[in-house]
Amino acid sequence: TDLDRGGTFTLDGGTTLEVDAAANFPEDFGTYALSTTSTVDYQFDNTSSQTVEGGISYGNLILTRTGGDPAEKTLSGDIPIQGNFSTVGQVDFIANNHTITLSGNWTRSVTGNSDFTEGTSTLILAGTSDQTVDLGASGMETFYNLTVAKTSGSVLFGSNISGITVSNDLTLSNGTLNMATDPLTVN
Repeated sequence: TDLDRGGTFTLDGGTTLEVDAAANFPEDFGTYALSTTSTVDYQFDNTSSQTVEGGISYGNLILTRTGGDPAEKTLSGDIPIQGNFSTVGQVDFIANNHTITLSGNWTRSVTGNSDFTEGTSTLILAGTSDQTVDLGASGMETFYNLTVAKTSGSVLFGSNISGITVSNDLTLSNGTLNMATDPLTVN
């Protein structure tokens, strides 16, 4: 018998949910209420793929790998992130064709063989203050579609970014994209 748990899954501000298996984000709730200052850390420390649950409005989102070889973290649907997005350790983040709407900073570790596989995804930078895109070490970042849709503030590129490539569409609908001296390539 399938149980319909319904109800609301709540994650209060300042708390962290550690997701430690391939696909074990709490399921079967009618609604999800994650505080904008909460954190979900997908830290399945295995070389097999871990699902990053789509359709959830995250506070802060962290993808972690503390072991040796890279671990795949695969996004299963569109997500808004009200806070910051970051990866820690050797993480291959696979976005597929999904949209990530980010209100905070994008910080991706480039330890070892870490990668962001953008597929045909879209990153929308939509914060209300300055946002930074940066890497944990010097390197380039590639996005398929990149949209700047900010009500205020600028998008800044951190000191470790040596350039940004947008392989499909770059959309500047509102806000400022401050490239400083970093090259921006749109293919």
